Amino acid sequence: MWATSCMNAFTDPYPCIRIPITAMRSIIFHTLYITGPHVKHSMIPDDKDPLSEYCIYLKLSGNGKTEKKTVSPLGIFREMSIWYGQDKCGIYALMKTLFSELEEQSMGYRTVVESIIKQIIISCVRNYSVNEEKTDPRGIQPVDKQYLIIEEAFLYEYASLTLSSLASRLNLSTRQTQRLLTEHYGMNFQSKKTEAKMSAAALMLGLPDKTITGIADELGYSSVEHFSSAFKKFYGMSASMYREEIS
Repeated sequence: MWATSCMNAFTDPYPCIRIPITAMRSIIFHTLYITGPHVKHSMIPDDKDPLSEYCIYLKLSGNGKTEKKTVSPLGIFREMSIWYGQDKCGIYALMKTLFSELEEQSMGYRTVVESIIKQIIISCVRNYSVNEEKTDPRGIQPVDKQYLIIEEAFLYEYASLTLSSLASRLNLSTRQTQRLLTEHYGMNFQSKKTEAKMSAAALMLGLPDKTITGIADELGYSSVEHFSSAFKKFYGMSASMYREEIS
């Protein structure tokens, strides 16, 4: 499946955008628009009012027909064929950082870029939710919001998140939360938290100014030995060896 997603953060007012060809929309500061494959759209240029934008195109694997239906952020992103509105989730700043990393290509930039793209996709889906009353009726449903809460929690609070705090946000019991995680991710809370920590660890190891001891502390491990053991069990190599591999 080709998913051509034009995610634009505009830095100046711009006269209009045509989405689709039969509909005319105005564009103002921080306008965001996303289109899926085969969605015809065009912009009308104005030499007196030039456009400044960031745009990325994503190719998603699979055709979506034989895959098990998912309500993960990526699944929701894939299902939205077109969306237009004001960015409420800081995508402009993420775009600036993304393009800066791609331009400079500093040590570990691929890991950083992967993390930023994940954040952009989640932020796009959160924009659907923030503006859901104005978007396509095929947008976010209550069950989808649960998975957005889960993804956001593990993405940003991998070090401090507890099962009880996550359950509270979901308005579920801890047992129901464990069941939800197992049914959707195939793992319990602790395994999901470990996965989130290891993803963050891989990202941090690409930053030369961070020591392994400091990373262990940021991730909430009681000692660097505990972190090193968990990292080797997860990736099959030591943290120092992993750092050498990506440098």
